[in-house]
Amino acid sequence: MQLKIAACEPSPQRAATLTTLAQTRAANFVPDTQATEVYTVRWLDGLARMTRSLVVARGDVRELSDIDELNGYGELRGTSSCMRELFSQLRRLEGSRVNLLVCGESGTGKELIARGVHENSPVREGPFIAVNCGALDRQLARSELFGHQRGAFTGAIRAQVGAFEAAEGGTLFLDEVGELPIDVQPVLLRALELRRITPVGSSEERALDVRLICATNRNLATAVQNGSFREDLYYRIAVVQVTAPPLRQRSEDVSVLAGHFARRLGVQALPVHVLDDLAGRDWPGNVRELRNAVEAYTALGVVPSASLPAQREIDVAMEGFVDPTKPYAAQRNEVLQRFTRVYLERLLRRTRGNQSEAARISGLERSYLGRLMDKLGLRITDEEGRASR
Repeated sequence: MQLKIAACEPSPQRAATLTTLAQTRAANFVPDTQATEVYTVRWLDGLARMTRSLVVARGDVRELSDIDELNGYGELRGTSSCMRELFSQLRRLEGSRVNLLVCGESGTGKELIARGVHENSPVREGPFIAVNCGALDRQLARSELFGHQRGAFTGAIRAQVGAFEAAEGGTLFLDEVGELPIDVQPVLLRALELRRITPVGSSEERALDVRLICATNRNLATAVQNGSFREDLYYRIAVVQVTAPPLRQRSEDVSVLAGHFARRLGVQALPVHVLDDLAGRDWPGNVRELRNAVEAYTALGVVPSASLPAQREIDVAMEGFVDPTKPYAAQRNEVLQRFTRVYLERLLRRTRGNQSEAARISGLERSYLGRLMDKLGLRITDEEGRASR
């Protein structure tokens, strides 16, 4: 039996009506770009998961790297909501040369963000020059950034091109910009405002065509308040600001990242028990620590023990927090206040809001405990004893 299919053509009158209706809807349609963007990201995420399952099922791992692109941006990877939001922000920056500040803890991938933005920008054909401001010699910082002329200072036996000139036509990435010496900050501000630089020892200004991306693991707003970072420079470099979330806030990405690192090392898949082990850790060193653990496993066949015991974690956190430009007493008081807040929040959760029990465990008078809670603005908000500020 043959099945015949007839093409149904509308009458001229109906065709005219449909055309008018379509034109009216198109004229009145206002696209919800945010909703469309969210839907697109979710659709891509679902497509990536489904495709990965099909590829793995048929044993073809060669296509996995292509699928990874759906769950990332440049070399960044992740399917968590916070990372999808970050990818969305970065994609909206494509085609722009606006100054960008990337915030986040050490090891979260701030330089990968900067490289991804550069590779999707109008200056992607130009160089990407990275400078760690924390490693700059205080006396030579200006020379490293803006260059110098021969004889500009003792030891300057030849002229040197600075980082800005080296990045001409491309992107200059200033990592740990919060560590930039205070006396160099106004020079950087002037260069950004005038788009011109003057090498040390020279009176000749040179035009500047560079896209600037900065990164920091410090709270620059706090640094502005205590005078260690210029407010005008802060607003100049942070025209747009994004944050790289720590790995502990996106634990669902651990297996995604571990698999990505393993495939780059030639390992098709990691055993389930290894993924479970990795997923159960806190990763104070963030993605960098996870990558090192995967590299160690591929080399030795054993996942290294969780690094950084609690005392060492505190030491690392303090190294990032302590600011030698601030008075000792002020910083000590700030640390004590933060400790007290965290201690009381956990104590009240443990006692389910029972302040008498909390006073007994802590060894504090109940009245003093109450005064501490008032001072820190802590209130019991539910039957579980959770404290809010």
